[in-house]
Amino acid sequence: MTHEIIWHQHGTYRRFFGTVTAKELQAVDEAFYSDPRALRIRYQILDASEADALEITEREIRDRAAYDLGFSRSTCEQRVALISRDPDTIAAFEFYAELMRSKDSSWTFGTFHDAASALAWAKG
Repeated sequence: MTHEIIWHQHGTYRRFFGTVTAKELQAVDEAFYSDPRALRIRYQILDASEADALEITEREIRDRAAYDLGFSRSTCEQRVALISRDPDTIAAFEFYAELMRSKDSSWTFGTFHDAASALAWAKG
């Protein structure tokens, strides 16, 4: 997997390419969370439209949600948007979002098929 993080004034746009694994998502998150700007953003756009596959287990999704939940409690409310047409990627994201909501995360979640819709919702 390769990825790119583009910082906007109030958010980030993260693009993923190739096969995305849980280990790689963890590395991307660690790099993202170590940047001081991450504490001030209002949205995250996760663009998986050019990813070939997502290789992640239910246990790994639960681990990512636990990790992100801790961060969500130390930041302002955020909107997290996924861009994808892949049913498996969307299902994994929706499972993750439900886990976050069930633990009272301040973040809100949406899935979109294109960047323009995701960005318009994220900037809401």
